Amino acid sequence: MSLQTDVLIIGAGALGASLAYEISSTTDLSITVIDMEGVPAFHSSSRNTGVIHRPFYLDPVSKKVYAESAIKSYGPWKEIAYIAGLPWVQRGVMELALNESDIHVIEKYSRWAMQNGMDENEYNLLDEQDVRKLEPRVMAKGAILSNLDSNVSYGSMVGAVMQLAQNNGIRVLWNIRAERIIEGERPIVACKSPNGEVNIKTGLVINVSGGGAYGLAKSLGLTSGYSELHFRGDYWKIREFKGISRNIYTVPRNPGYPFLDPHFIIRPDGQMEIGPNAFLVSGSYAYNGTVSEILRSFTSPNYLKAIRLVLNREMLKLIWNDWGISISKSLMMRRVRKFIPSLDVKHVKGRGTSGIRHSLISREGFVPESVVMGTSSTVHVLNFNSPGATGAPAFARALLSKLSNLYGVKLILKKHRVWDSLIKNDCNIELKVNIFY
Repeated sequence: MSLQTDVLIIGAGALGASLAYEISSTTDLSITVIDMEGVPAFHSSSRNTGVIHRPFYLDPVSKKVYAESAIKSYGPWKEIAYIAGLPWVQRGVMELALNESDIHVIEKYSRWAMQNGMDENEYNLLDEQDVRKLEPRVMAKGAILSNLDSNVSYGSMVGAVMQLAQNNGIRVLWNIRAERIIEGERPIVACKSPNGEVNIKTGLVINVSGGGAYGLAKSLGLTSGYSELHFRGDYWKIREFKGISRNIYTVPRNPGYPFLDPHFIIRPDGQMEIGPNAFLVSGSYAYNGTVSEILRSFTSPNYLKAIRLVLNREMLKLIWNDWGISISKSLMMRRVRKFIPSLDVKHVKGRGTSGIRHSLISREGFVPESVVMGTSSTVHVLNFNSPGATGAPAFARALLSKLSNLYGVKLILKKHRVWDSLIKNDCNIELKVNIFY
């Protein structure tokens, strides 16, 4: 089967849906979205903490784009929740200083919050007594409390955005997997579906396929100097435990690898979970598998090279510990009880969500932000990690602004129903796009 479209978006996660809505609202182009699954946001976009974050913990220099995207996307996401009648539970996030040396970190976060555009009334620095007063079951030397962080169902939110895009006339093809891109004046994306091969001819390919993005970009020779590692994060469900009303985070043990530290999360429906760990796995969708199975898959020379490139002895030790935590709820509980001592293994009632973080690495180590690269007819977004879902609306708008300049995409106000604040300006986000002709 062969199809044609002006713009082909690969991936129906938070960023893919946001792009589909933005482009369909501001251009007269025909737009097709394809996804390997049968529903939007099946993978990374909905396999996370489910928190719309304020950027108090993001370095305003090394993570500037993430921080600006997060601060500008809070309103649009809240608007979507209101329009679609979806839960928006403003519980806040309390990030703990577990020892005296962590106090300077939360003080730094307070400065970052201000630099990233947060209002001074949005957050508070707490001492040990303040923490105990607000959360009697939590133990810490101090904390920063970000009041506006909200719990949502990202899957439902992304689905609502995709529906708005479909109302604008876009076409969505589910269970279609992009296999390769054949470049040309009008590139062809060769895909596979349950019914056979599908070839889609298009004017512009936008690859925002999460776990599949790196492979497609690599096939075009665009990833020189980069490798990719995958970290699975597992959660455990907590039942019959009361007395905590906020999402509880801790200052990272290692600032270079903040995703290694577990959180206490309360989902919109009240379900409590602890996690995630950071379990090094061999593939983009390795949600299952024993340690021995995964270790055997690390025999690939390219993967071993990537591991040696950035993982020093300390990091390997941390990752090995997290392998154990993925298997043992008691090990996860031991870590969480350092700040919630009354939580016990008896409160753990099965596994919760598992998600995979696709981390781009270079010779300098883990790449801190997303990397956008392309050719004369393709654009690829790599490393769109947490808090990527939080910042997807503004990031999409900033990318669309770049596309209008680089690819001559003509923007007109067409059928925009929501996110007017994004459409009326370019978000002032300094998004870099590296084009290779």
